[in-house]
Amino acid sequence: MPNWQAVSKDTHANAGWRSLTHYRHAQTMTVVPVFAAEMGHLLQYYPLAFVKKEDNHFQLCALLGLKSGENAFLSFDERWKATYVPAALRSYPFSLLKNAEGKQVLAADVDSDFFNVLAQPGDQDVLSHDGNPHSSLTELLQFMLHRDVMQQKTDNAVQALAAQNVLSLWTVPVTNDAGQTEQKELMGMYHVDEEAVQKLPEEVLGSLAKAGALGIAYAQLFSQVRLKDLHALQAQRDVLTQTSDKDEIDLDKMFGESSGEDLFTF
Repeated sequence: MPNWQAVSKDTHANAGWRSLTHYRHAQTMTVVPVFAAEMGHLLQYYPLAFVKKEDNHFQLCALLGLKSGENAFLSFDERWKATYVPAALRSYPFSLLKNAEGKQVLAADVDSDFFNVLAQPGDQDVLSHDGNPHSSLTELLQFMLHRDVMQQKTDNAVQALAAQNVLSLWTVPVTNDAGQTEQKELMGMYHVDEEAVQKLPEEVLGSLAKAGALGIAYAQLFSQVRLKDLHALQAQRDVLTQTSDKDEIDLDKMFGESSGEDLFTF
C-alpha cells in the first residue's frame, strides 16, 4: 500500500526522486480512474467501465484485470504491456492530495522505489532551498494540475449520465458447469444502457452532449469490444503464473502502434 505524505520542508528538505522505471505500484490494480481527454488512446487497449463509489457517485475507469488484486496489463518484469499508460499512473511517486483544509498539496509515496527521504546519487531534488518544489518537478506538477482539472470535468459529466439512470450493472455471458449460458456480473462494474440512452428526450441528449457526457457514454460502449482482449491477457497471465515461460503478448503487434507515453500525451 502507498504511504502518502504531504511534502514539506521540515521533513523532505533533503529528499530526492527519480523517474519511473517500472509500474510495480500498479500491480494489484484491477481498475484505474481515467478522464475523457485520454479516451482516444484508451480505446486502443482498454475496456472502460463505471465504478460506483461509497458516496453513490460513479467514476469512469479503465479495466486492467478480471481477478481481484491482479493487473493483467503488468508484465512479470513489471513493465506496462500497452504503449499508452493511463495518466493516473504516470505521476508516481507523486500525487496531489487534499489536506485538512481541503487544499491540494503535493504528496509523495515515501515508501516508493522512486523517492528517498535522503537523496541518493542520481536523484533529482524534490525541494528547492526556499522549500518550494524544485524546478525538476515543474513539468510533473503542471501535468498533475491539468490532470486534476480534466478528471473533475469527467466526473461531472459522468454524474450527469448517472442522473439520467442510463448506467446499469454490467453482465456478461458465462458458460456454467452444466454447459448452459448465464449472465454474470462483471466485478460489480457498471456500463451504459444504450437502449436507455436512445429513449432520452432530445433536449436531454443535447444537454448531455454539451456536457461531454454523451461522448463518454458512446466511448464506453465502443470500448466493450476490448473485453475479449482483456480476457486473453488475463488467461495468458494465469498460464504464465504456473510456468517458467514468461513470453508475453506483444500488445503493439496485437493492436498496432500507438502515439507513445510522453507525460503530456492524453
